[in-house]
Amino acid sequence: MLIKCQKIINKYFNMEDKKKILIIVISVLLLIILFAILFFGREDKKEIENNKQEENNNQEEILENTNANQIKEMGDNNMEKFLNKIQINDEELYTKQLAKIFTERFNTYSNQNDNVHIEEVKSLVTDSMYSWIETNKMKYSEDYEGVTSQVLSTKILEFDKEKSIVLLGVKQSIQKEINGMLEINEVINEVKVELIKENDEWFVDGFFWE
Repeated sequence: MLIKCQKIINKYFNMEDKKKILIIVISVLLLIILFAILFFGREDKKEIENNKQEENNNQEEILENTNANQIKEMGDNNMEKFLNKIQINDEELYTKQLAKIFTERFNTYSNQNDNVHIEEVKSLVTDSMYSWIETNKMKYSEDYEGVTSQVLSTKILEFDKEKSIVLLGVKQSIQKEINGMLEINEVINEVKVELIKENDEWFVDGFFWE
């Protein structure tokens, strides 16, 4: 294209005019190329952002659809695989997920499960938090008592690189055996979970019913 323009210029214009017109033509072509680069670059960036948002939305959907029974059935190794499988890139989302898993595991228990729920959350918490958790062990009883918890909602209250506070809405099914009959009551409460980052890993460091 540039060669054709130069032939036309040589045919109809003198040397001084030729130089001016050639400079103008080259400038216009460079502007067109620059505009194309900027336009397609923006489109690529927009597509990347849309894909990231879609990925985060999918991760949120997976998070909300993982119920208490599924989490309870996961061992520590399977839970780690579950987190890796989702490929979380957003640390805020990661802390919400960790808070949810902890809340459902720690608050799904009975007086006949040998306090398995305590051991199940050991890898999710700080040492000081685990010391407090161990004070919540239940004594075995022939008369069954148990609680099943399911997180209904999660919301970040505070977040920075070292600390996260998550508010969770929790539905609890409370079972109690009285005179051979099992009574079941359901309640919905909110709980605040505090997480901190230690050695580049997130751990639960506080648990407070609202």
